[in-house]
Amino acid sequence: MKVSRIPWMLGCFSVTAGIAMQSIAHHKSDFNDRDRSSLYNTSAVTMVNGVGMCLLAMKRSKFAAPVFGLQFAGLLLFPGLVTYRLYYQDSTYSKYIPYGGVSIMLSWLLMGLI
Repeated sequence: MKVSRIPWMLGCFSVTAGIAMQSIAHHKSDFNDRDRSSLYNTSAVTMVNGVGMCLLAMKRSKFAAPVFGLQFAGLLLFPGLVTYRLYYQDSTYSKYIPYGGVSIMLSWLLMGLI
């Protein structure tokens, strides 16, 4: 089975980022309980999404690339913007977070159909 290298790497990097986010949530002392919980939840989404990206890297379908694009966009818009908001205390882009969540959910739905 041939694996697409770039999607595989991005998936592995996503899992690594999720683990790093959990470490930050655990060790950074200036987060309140709500922020810490948000970071734990987004780190879990990041890790699961990374596994999905790795699975798509192994999928031989013409629809795998668009679904991967949805997962990657969702990764940037949901966990990425939540982490940005928490780390920089800047909620300028928070209105785009729900689009990332929908993108991730839609990508997993489509992944089950291809």
